[in-house]
Amino acid sequence: MLVSMVLFMLATYISKHYSKQIDDQATLVLLAIAPIAPLILASVAFFRYVNNTDERERRIMADGAAITLLVAIIGAIFIGMLESFGAFAMNMNWFGAFLIIFWSLATVIVRRQR
Repeated sequence: MLVSMVLFMLATYISKHYSKQIDDQATLVLLAIAPIAPLILASVAFFRYVNNTDERERRIMADGAAITLLVAIIGAIFIGMLESFGAFAMNMNWFGAFLIIFWSLATVIVRRQR
């Protein structure tokens, strides 16, 4: 799963870099879709992992996901408010990657508490 996340970040960076040099709409759509393939690989790896875990581990992951969902909702609303006020502009391309990292850290914290 880590490899697919690194591929996602690399594909996102490369797509963003080359999108500035290309005007063709079809090519821009392909560049926008390119980072999706590593996300599909990560999803497949994640569901395989979840299927091989016990109930305790699933509960830990679910608790970490619940904490991450709360942070995502509050964070998205906060960022949206800042942008609507003109105080802040954020590239939301990295928000998903941040949430995946945050979920991993939340899962570690929940695991240590149990």
